[in-house]
Amino acid sequence: MSPFYGYAPRRLAGFGIPYAVVKNSLFADPLVPYLPELIERQALIYPVDDQKLAFITQTDSAEAIAQLAVKPELRGHGETYLLSQEEAFDMPTLGA
Repeated sequence: MSPFYGYAPRRLAGFGIPYAVVKNSLFADPLVPYLPELIERQALIYPVDDQKLAFITQTDSAEAIAQLAVKPELRGHGETYLLSQEEAFDMPTLGA
């Protein structure tokens, strides 16, 4: 996704059209169906070593995007939004 988020805003800005870029952090919701697999593996599926991850629920993400859609003052000037939670968690904390 990095090339897209680096390239797309420059291209949009070059066209002179109003835009906003919305990025989601990882969704936490899909983790629940994988719990049996995670327990069997004795490990989480995200290979991030000792780094921390931030998540957002699909509901919270949808609410944030809806707010951007209905509030023109939040978009149209090349803004970039990252939808995520305030706190990130490391793998042992997520595993617990």
